[in-house]
Amino acid sequence: MDRERLTRTLLGVFADAEFFIADRVHEYVNTHWFLRGLVHIEHRGNIYMFIFNNKDIVGINGPYNVNGALLLLTNWTPNMTLQNFNITHTNLWMQLHGILVEYFHQENILNLARTAGEIIAADWHAEETRALQFAKIKIRVAVNAPLISGNYLQTLENIPTWISFKYERIF
Repeated sequence: MDRERLTRTLLGVFADAEFFIADRVHEYVNTHWFLRGLVHIEHRGNIYMFIFNNKDIVGINGPYNVNGALLLLTNWTPNMTLQNFNITHTNLWMQLHGILVEYFHQENILNLARTAGEIIAADWHAEETRALQFAKIKIRVAVNAPLISGNYLQTLENIPTWISFKYERIF
């Protein structure tokens, strides 16, 4: 494969090591991912290669699931071999629900998010309008570790308040 084509390629494996028929994966991608361009899918064993006209569309919105199975994606990198291919971490968007309005600020949100994984990004655009609903943080987690369901936030009155974590696009 030429390098130009590989720069538009994402490699993926299913987190639960489930095997799928490539045609079904292709059908699911075309009907559920709402891409604005063509995608060609090849597979070698349980490794799938997604070759896009524009891979940025998928990289921004991932991870994805196919019929309920989590599909972990990573960019192709030069000199990569499929024999040694392994995804150990993935990025997930996490919603933090139940934050009391007076505690809904960046420091508290980031401290809570750090308990679930390494912080990659934060969606602060809608902070004020979403304050009564949830905060949204992108974190990096190990794929073989359990996801944390939430954590406690101590109020000034020393009352523990449960903040639940909900992960986007994994089910």
